[in-house]
Amino acid sequence: MNVSVLEREAITWDTPVSQWERLAGDDPLSDELAEEASELLGYTLLAKKKREARRQRTLEQTLAEYDIRPFTPESVRKYKQACEVNPSRFWPTIVESVIGLSFTLAMGALGGLFFSALLMNTMLSFYCALTVIGGVLVGIVFGCCSGAGIVQRKWRLRELASYTEPIPEYALQTALDIKKKHSGVSFYVDVLEENHIVVDPFLVMRVQSGNVIQDCYIEVWNESAFCGEREA
Repeated sequence: MNVSVLEREAITWDTPVSQWERLAGDDPLSDELAEEASELLGYTLLAKKKREARRQRTLEQTLAEYDIRPFTPESVRKYKQACEVNPSRFWPTIVESVIGLSFTLAMGALGGLFFSALLMNTMLSFYCALTVIGGVLVGIVFGCCSGAGIVQRKWRLRELASYTEPIPEYALQTALDIKKKHSGVSFYVDVLEENHIVVDPFLVMRVQSGNVIQDCYIEVWNESAFCGEREA
């Protein structure tokens, strides 16, 4: 697929962290207030939000340090939709037409077979029976071949640790640079399976903030033309 449709941007968060960003500063009084409120009052939300905002801010700094900019969600969505489109409906259309026509002829010949039996016309009965058998056989044969020309494509998200296909070194290096400084993030490979063959994988960084999970698509490579160089 044409990876030129993919666009990169600085990371943005789906969670409403902006209202808590000021709480992630290096203000000792604010930190002390959050901890005391948690320990003495049982109010843990302030301390929790400060920790989340601080983690996200340091992750942003790490990505900026290594010049890692995720692909925009909109460009990823368009790319994945384009990959899922079946390139041709010619063969499935032909197969469906032949199956429909063969069974229609068979049903018509079956009616003729009963009619010829009433008339006791042996020759007509023979040709009608032959048409019924031929129509059914043709329908069965084409029915068995109906999936041959259909390209089945589906995206699947797999854990990086259990991924068994080659991954380019630049993608692994990107994951390592982030993981060394942020052990809480996890990595996945989002792959397009075409008739059970893996093509066009994405490296996905998953960030969890509270109950909210955000997937950031940070690298892509073309499995069918694997060259080990960044393509987008």
